[in-house]
Formats: sequence, C-alpha cells, structure tokens
Amino acid sequence: MRKAWFAQAAPRGVHCTLCERQCLLEEGERGPCGLRECAGGVLVTRSSGRVGRAVPRRIEALGLYHVLPGSHALTVALGESPPAEGDAGRHADPELHSYSISELPDLARRGRCRAVAFGYAEPTFAVETLAPALDLVRRARLLAIVHTTGVMSAAAADLLAPRLDAVSLQLPTLMEPTARRHGHVGPHVLRENLRRLRRAGVWVETSTLLEPGVNDSREELLEIALSLRAIDSAVPWHVRCIPAEEPLLVRWAATATERALEAGARAGLEYVYAADAPTSDRELTFCPVCRDVVLIERFLGQPRSFLADGLRCPRCRTRAHGLFQPTPRALAFG
Repeated sequence: MRKAWFAQAAPRGVHCTLCERQCLLEEGERGPCGLRECAGGVLVTRSSGRVGRAVPRRIEALGLYHVLPGSHALTVALGESPPAEGDAGRHADPELHSYSISELPDLARRGRCRAVAFGYAEPTFAVETLAPALDLVRRARLLAIVHTTGVMSAAAADLLAPRLDAVSLQLPTLMEPTARRHGHVGPHVLRENLRRLRRAGVWVETSTLLEPGVNDSREELLEIALSLRAIDSAVPWHVRCIPAEEPLLVRWAATATERALEAGARAGLEYVYAADAPTSDRELTFCPVCRDVVLIERFLGQPRSFLADGLRCPRCRTRAHGLFQPTPRALAFG
C-alpha cells in the first residue's frame, strides 16, 4: 500500500475527497470502494500500480461510436495490491497475470489498438495509478479513454480532464429519488462532471441501461435527454435494455426504447442510439443537419464511414462531432 491522493486530515482519522461519497475514515477503516483506507492516520490506497487485465476490444463495445470508428482499444483494469500474509482466497503474487503500466503502449501496438481504455472496475478509484498511465498513453500517441460511472469529485475530474481524450459515461438516471433508491451516483455529480469534462475539451458519450420500473418512464428519460441538451446537444446518448428473453420483457424493451428515442427527439439531441430498437436504423449515425444522410452505418458491428474528408457530411459539408482521426483532440472535434 502507498499514500493516497485527495486526502485531508480529520479529528479522528482522514477525509477522502476522491469521489462523491466524501468518506470520513477512522483508523483501520476502509472505504466502500475497497481500495482506500486509513492506516496510521494516513490515507493509503491498495492500488498496486499495475494493470490486472488487458484485452483488445472493438471501441464501439465501450459505448463510443464517435471515436475512431471500427478501431480497437486495449481495455485494461487497474490491479489491486495483494492481500497481507494470512488473507485467504487470493493469491499473493502481484506479478501473476498483471502488467506494468509502462508496458501499455507496447501491448496496445501488439494488439493493433489505437487507444487504451481504462474500465472494468471503476478506474478513478485508483487515480494514483490512472493519472500517470493516462500521461504515458498520450505520450505514446495513443488515445486515452476512461469508462466510468462518473463518481469522481469535481477536483478529481479537473485533475484527469487534461489527460483524457474521451470518456464513456454511464448515466442510469438523473432524478434524485431514483438515484437514492437504487444507489446510483447523484445526478448533480453526473451533470457537473459531464459539464466539466466537455468544458475541458474531452469527448464524452453517455450510456443508459434501462430497467423495468426503474428508469424507463417518460419523465426519467426526458430528464436525461433535456439535461444532456442543456450541457451539449452533440453528446451522444446510447440507450440499451437489460437482456430480455421472455416475450413480456421483449415487448417492454421495444416500448421503452421507443420512449427513449422520443425523449431524445423532443429534447433536440443530435445523436441517439438504441441497439434494441425494433427498426434497423437506430445504430446509424445521421447528419444532424440533413437528418436523412447516413454518415456512418454499422452492419454486424463493422462500421462503414461515408464522411467526406473523414470529417464532414457529404451533402451539406457540416463537420461531424467526435474524434474521427488520431489527431490531437483540439483539432479533431467538430
């Protein structure tokens, strides 16, 4: 274990300011994240500084349709330090099935990946490892991506934003009662972090997983759509439903998806995607100006781009929003 960032002294322990929970930890107490604890009056992290898993995946599988379409991203999980001697149920070798962050650029190139995405478990909880890893990835001229629940504090978002190219943000609900009832990240935190990331020039795409009776009402969906519109209408919104095989749930999924698409249209969002929609065009990227011109089509997961010059609508020449070329993000945004 090593000293953690985002710590403030407290009368009977330490105050962790990394995420929205703002935990007050007493001696020997560990936070809900499972990585940060108070030891000897100091906040320490169990993050090992290594990568516990590294798998090349299609970048669309991360909920990113406007970032280098058709390419692959090396998706990695940040490892946890091994348990102390005597802890049962876990191996004690930190080298087993793990990599140093210095190996990430080489692993990405061997996997023919043009980006490195940090995901699986919430990566921002291991910010002491994540921040230098993002710096390393960008120095290697690879895109730096984070797949997150948006739980980080404003200070943590400000620390990470200059190091990021793109973020895939989970957005289960933006209504306070629903968030409290189901233990989701607070809507005010999600809105503020999305606003901060976009203001810093980070490309963000959002994803909502619909559940029956939880976040599938017209009010819930319209709240998400209007909130995105108020921050940036060009932020893509991906809507999916929980896996459904029973006929009743299949019908629910079709209805809930159409409800989300209607909410996105009413709010004026430019890009709304719904993989579970009954029609076949909900995974296409249309020009937000022409509306009927396909910019990118996806058939069996393989994107085909019709962008002129790699960036513009072939009819009206409007520049598409996203990171469609491996260039510095300031030059790649629409």
